[in-house]
Amino acid sequence: MVCIDNDRIENSTNLRYDGPYKPYFDLASGEFHGQPVSWSRHLYFGHYWLARHSFVVRVAISAYVYARYPPIALTDPTERLITMMRDKVQSSGGKFLVGLQKRDTHYETFLHAQGIPFATFENAEAYPTHGNHWTPKGNAQVAEGLMALLGENEILPTAAQADIRNDGVVTNSAQLRN
Repeated sequence: MVCIDNDRIENSTNLRYDGPYKPYFDLASGEFHGQPVSWSRHLYFGHYWLARHSFVVRVAISAYVYARYPPIALTDPTERLITMMRDKVQSSGGKFLVGLQKRDTHYETFLHAQGIPFATFENAEAYPTHGNHWTPKGNAQVAEGLMALLGENEILPTAAQADIRNDGVVTNSAQLRN
């Protein structure tokens, strides 16, 4: 699944929001970095009693962490990461498919050019005030769309598709294991 709202931003840095650090892919060098993952300031705050109880200590820790491990802005590697995942899956004999949170011309053009089957979930019901996260009904709509994508690409037996109720619940899980 590709989240149109934030994947490009999150793939282009070494930390998530103002919090935890994460591994990252440097497109220029073609290498992964950031492992082991550095401690974020919030991890220090939670781990040390003095940091939990002293504003001055939290400021000092924050200054240290950002000086030692500054946030990094990278060239967006999202398409390269997608092709790397595709290559890994296909080298193991699998089929690689992508779900897009919603329509995006740039991603769709890229996926078509790469021959990667995909589905978009533009019409899945989402909470209006919670970062476009899908509601339970939206999750069922996405599940139904994913099942169709799996069936169209001969990953899921056709009989299993028929066992999905309108709410997206699979009623015969034995079919999914075949």
